[in-house]
Amino acid sequence: MRVIGILAGFAIAAAVTPVCLGQGADKVVMWSGQPTCGWKSARARAAESYKCFALPTGRGSVSSIAHDGLTLSVAFLDHEDFMIAAVQIKNSSRDPLNFDPDSFGAAHFKERKDFIEGKKPIVAESAIPTREKVREMSSQVRTDNSAGDFMADIQMTSETIAIRKADGTVARVKRIVPDKQAQTDEESMGEIRSSVAQKKMAKMRENALTARYAAPGEAVKGLVYFRRVKKAEFVVFSFTLLDTEYVFMLPKTQRPRA
Repeated sequence: MRVIGILAGFAIAAAVTPVCLGQGADKVVMWSGQPTCGWKSARARAAESYKCFALPTGRGSVSSIAHDGLTLSVAFLDHEDFMIAAVQIKNSSRDPLNFDPDSFGAAHFKERKDFIEGKKPIVAESAIPTREKVREMSSQVRTDNSAGDFMADIQMTSETIAIRKADGTVARVKRIVPDKQAQTDEESMGEIRSSVAQKKMAKMRENALTARYAAPGEAVKGLVYFRRVKKAEFVVFSFTLLDTEYVFMLPKTQRPRA
């Protein structure tokens, strides 16, 4: 994954304004609940207006920034191993829009103040390409099935058999043999693991933001996956479209400690 650049925040008068700059963007705009958005770089302040707004939904708030015929809408979900961004890019301009979902970035900080004070993030990297995650899931299920087969093959059990002694009498004795039931059970479990993984991979491919182009008048949408960093309580996301980097800050909900 490509590492993205994150610059520190700085104080202005009594307020502290965080600044986040990525690679290749002339303008930077931070989303905020204000219609005029939050902090903007000098070039963005001199450019046409950026408009920020939020739309409450049953699954949470959707944050949007509109500028020059483009509207970027993002909602975030902290889910298992991933931080997921549900992204919609609407192109109302007269020109086609090219973009790269794999270049969208996330910087994970232990606390918000670490970002404000200009400390380095725990992790700063670009989004997980869908193809990479699908390949990883496929490799993982093969590894799990191989390990399951190995464990089943070395699992033993005992069985009782009848043997005839030298004096002609029959005796029943136990002997150690491979556990056929364990092998049968593992074969079934392997089929279940493979089936579940195939469904997850298909769902990921179906829902992921794989589009890299939005024609005039077109809106494209999908999920963008980032690594979930358990120690991080504050995440800064960046999405570059044309010459502008759109930045969203996400305080993560604290989970109860055991």
